Amino acid sequence: EFNGSSDFIKIPYTTNVILWGKFSIEMWAKKRLNDATTYQVLASNNGGTTGSWVIYFDDGRVQWTVTDFETINANSVNSGKWHHIVVTHDNTSAANNTVVYIDGSQRGSNNASDPYKLTSGRDILIGRRAPGNFFNGTIDNFRIWNSSLSASQLYSNNMKGSNVITGEATTAGQDWW
Repeated sequence: EFNGSSDFIKIPYTTNVILWGKFSIEMWAKKRLNDATTYQVLASNNGGTTGSWVIYFDDGRVQWTVTDFETINANSVNSGKWHHIVVTHDNTSAANNTVVYIDGSQRGSNNASDPYKLTSGRDILIGRRAPGNFFNGTIDNFRIWNSSLSASQLYSNNMKGSNVITGEATTAGQDWW
């Protein structure tokens, strides 16, 4: 539960969690009903001027932004209701594909011609972006994956409301966070 003014979770930077190449950020979120604040951050890599990322609500829409590169606007969502929100990214292929899913359905994407570089070495903040922009609501089951989850994996996670790893998610000896 985040109060919209001071609550957040900080995941200190570690080389074990680097958002590069293929990754997915997954969570369940419920924005507090009747909160008039338009810009509320679900998660970020603690600001910065280049290579920073943020997932946020803006006027009821879920958005993914990488500083100096792209913004993906997804559809509007209802406040006061739980939503399964996922951003997947794969810049290891020619497509450089980033996709935003809401409640198991693709709601926005970008195929960049030039892969952007996310800056590592920053903390991950859940419910805030420095220097403010707090989230007013609840975030649950926040996960960072070192793979770009497939649509079927995300649909399964959304329908079950839990972490479901299907056969192609990992291989023997592969690390995942």
